Amino acid sequence: MNYCTQNVRRVLALLLILILTLAGCSLASEPQPAGPIETGPLPGQPIEEVVPVTIPRAANGQVIFAAHCAGCHGAEGKGDGEFAARLKDQGAKLPDFSDPSTAHSSNPQNWYTTITLGTLTSGGFMPPWKDKLTDTERWDVTYYLYSLSTPPDQLEAGKQVFANSCAECHGADGSQDGILTDIGRIATLSPAEIETFLQGSDANHQLADLSDDDLWAVTMFSRTFAFDPRLNQVAEGNGNDNMQVAETPGTLTVKGIVTTGEGYPAPAGTEVKVTGVALDASNNIVTFAEKTTTTAEDGSYKFERLSTEQTSGAFVVTATYNGVEFTNGAMIDPTAPVLDLPITVYEVTNDESVISVDSASLVISQHPDALLVVEVLIFNNNSDRVYQGAEAVAGGQHGSVSITLPPDAESITFEDGAVGGRFVEVDGKIYDTQQVLPGHRSHSIIVQYVLPTKGAREINLPMPYGANQVTVLAQGEGGIKSAQLTPAGTAQVSGQSYDQYTGQPIPKGGNLTLTVAPPGIGSVLSGLAIPILGGIAALLVIGGGAYFVISRRQAADDFTPALATLSPDQQALIRQIADLDDAYDAGTINRLEYEARRALLKARVAEGLQE
Repeated sequence: MNYCTQNVRRVLALLLILILTLAGCSLASEPQPAGPIETGPLPGQPIEEVVPVTIPRAANGQVIFAAHCAGCHGAEGKGDGEFAARLKDQGAKLPDFSDPSTAHSSNPQNWYTTITLGTLTSGGFMPPWKDKLTDTERWDVTYYLYSLSTPPDQLEAGKQVFANSCAECHGADGSQDGILTDIGRIATLSPAEIETFLQGSDANHQLADLSDDDLWAVTMFSRTFAFDPRLNQVAEGNGNDNMQVAETPGTLTVKGIVTTGEGYPAPAGTEVKVTGVALDASNNIVTFAEKTTTTAEDGSYKFERLSTEQTSGAFVVTATYNGVEFTNGAMIDPTAPVLDLPITVYEVTNDESVISVDSASLVISQHPDALLVVEVLIFNNNSDRVYQGAEAVAGGQHGSVSITLPPDAESITFEDGAVGGRFVEVDGKIYDTQQVLPGHRSHSIIVQYVLPTKGAREINLPMPYGANQVTVLAQGEGGIKSAQLTPAGTAQVSGQSYDQYTGQPIPKGGNLTLTVAPPGIGSVLSGLAIPILGGIAALLVIGGGAYFVISRRQAADDFTPALATLSPDQQALIRQIADLDDAYDAGTINRLEYEARRALLKARVAEGLQE
């Protein structure tokens, strides 16, 4: 009995698309915390003696904000980005940076600290950017935030007020008392404190007669002596080539810094490759750029004059470190002259003890003569190194984590295709050849298979890494029996009713054992029934993370009705993803090209679903 044919791959191709769309993931803009939790000051507390070492530049901060921050905070910093509503539903409180009151009592050092460390350790939702942005870039985006509540025309008005009311005491260039031009001192002062300083040091107290708007304008202008406020351009003569816009219209610069997990620059000479991929008018994937360089002493790399004509394209940058590839990428934005794509690389560990399973979930759909099972395993890597197995498992490929399925499991299909691609079977175990990055919930395996059954069916799953959380959702009349599981009511998921069970943590080397009881005589079920997309997408929320478990209601060989619910363009894209998986499994394209093109296709489908 073969319920899951090649078409199931096309179903599972939707899995990561839905994760991308509904969980707010993108190719580059959402960083994942990696390695140990940051220690030191909590967000909102200044980092002692941390101040800019060079003059911050709002123009570079504008580019960084658009690339990495606008998705949540909104293009104008109003807290209305495309993912803001979902974050607010989860309890997040996004500030409105366009409101002067937000900036009034906040000093740059505090905002820099929040950007650096994030707010995860204090119950917030913002990840740390310490390993994603350089120190200079974090200061640049910090100062750009202040421009969101003070547009250029208001700064110009403040310049006139300063010339008329403040220059006599502070000097035309603000340098007379040495406070306003001290970039270290200004980084510790909020606008409210600068306002008090101006009012207290003005011999004629002319500021007392100003309107609130003029007082805000002159306060914010007086800060500009310690940073460059110009937007939509990069200041000349800043001495930093990495901050320059592309010199030729229609081109851009891709740059970044490759750092180790410990925060040090990667060794000079580390190979970095950029690949540009796009869809042509016929929705065929084309590679339009490919360059290779090496890192400098400070870990930096740069690719200049890359074409922006492929507006539907993306640039993917890969650093190869100790034989392991680490990637970052972003869609092309013709209005952004610089794409900043930092990459964090890690040493390798073969110590299996660093791996644990944060959550193990099963979705079981019961049928007269078969069970359709979907497993979702979310892994932790509790070290500061990337994990892979010591021994090669196939063709020189090293495995990382492994799973063992029931020996009679049929039609085994992973989210990245069938066994033989990313996943390799050796001696009854299926190994994932994708390395496990450091961090909490940093890796996942989603697999679907069919178990034949006549009557009651026992499922025994080895858990070599244990499991901190266990959840089972079962659909059908038979019910689940297990000494390890406790009934937890029913769950309604996309209009489908599931019996829900929760289990105690499973120790490393333990097993999850359960029995699916046979359905009653009155049960009438036909086909395989876990729906897909738009009314047929099942959302499984595990420990705060969204994972989507997808299968089929129609006959195994007839996927056309589900595809018909999508636009022709989206249907074509989904078929291209499946064809790309086939090509990769057949060994006709390399892994870098496969991952880059697949990410682009997913992004294009996600854009369509969001629209």
